[in-house]
Amino acid sequence: PVGAEGRPAGGPPLPFRLEDGALMPLSRAARRFPGLSARGVEVAAFAREVAVIEGPADLAAAFALLESDGLEFRALVDDAGGETWELICAPRGGEARVDIAPAGPARRELARLRAELRATRAERDAAEAVLDAAPVMAWRRDGAGRVVWGNALYRRMSGAGEAQAETATGVRPGTGARP
Repeated sequence: PVGAEGRPAGGPPLPFRLEDGALMPLSRAARRFPGLSARGVEVAAFAREVAVIEGPADLAAAFALLESDGLEFRALVDDAGGETWELICAPRGGEARVDIAPAGPARRELARLRAELRATRAERDAAEAVLDAAPVMAWRRDGAGRVVWGNALYRRMSGAGEAQAETATGVRPGTGARP
């Protein structure tokens, strides 16, 4: 069922087939999806009209890979009206299929928290890279008092080799990156 302005009012996702670079609606409800005509919509136009929250940054390229190679993906997108949608894209029955479902607030919050976690990890890795190159010894211990990270000078002064350093600290020396 479709509610106001063609938005799904609960129920199953709206089904589409990806054909020759266009999303083709497979149900009456899908034909009423905002921005679509009975002939569907070109994926490039669809990709320009939504903002990817989670999933492939280049949505048009992901659609192309789904259609050509059967490479499945999921994405969370916001449309121009501020609605959030989940795209479930996978080959089924010999076709490239795209199911579009409204994303609830919990799904949106989960995506926000994942993005925040990625940003926090990137900041931590950048700080560790700076500390790794610092001309002073720096290290971090866990709750049990074990050294879980040490910068290059600490590793050199403590006699930890490169292999020992990665095993002992969980950090590839000189990169700040985790294996």
